[in-house]
Amino acid sequence: MKNIQVSNDIIPIAKFKTHASSIMEEVKSNHKSVIITKNGEAAGVLISPEDYDKWIERDRLLQSIENGLHDSESGNILSDKESKEALEREFGNLD
Repeated sequence: MKNIQVSNDIIPIAKFKTHASSIMEEVKSNHKSVIITKNGEAAGVLISPEDYDKWIERDRLLQSIENGLHDSESGNILSDKESKEALEREFGNLD
């Protein structure tokens, strides 16, 4: 995702309505994001589907890391032996 250029990438909703197709094509092809304003305030952000997918994956990864750290801090962990036994129950012999 490219950096936002205030002069080009923040547009009022009226302009978006008038030029939606070309704006969406530019967002998709150039991976730029556009902030859409309503009454002078940010109302939404348009990003390409690929950038959205990357954002969701990154968010899921960070959430998994956060959950793992929380489990570790609260002592909700398995020993190496317990981990191996759980994996073998799920997937069969690991040796």
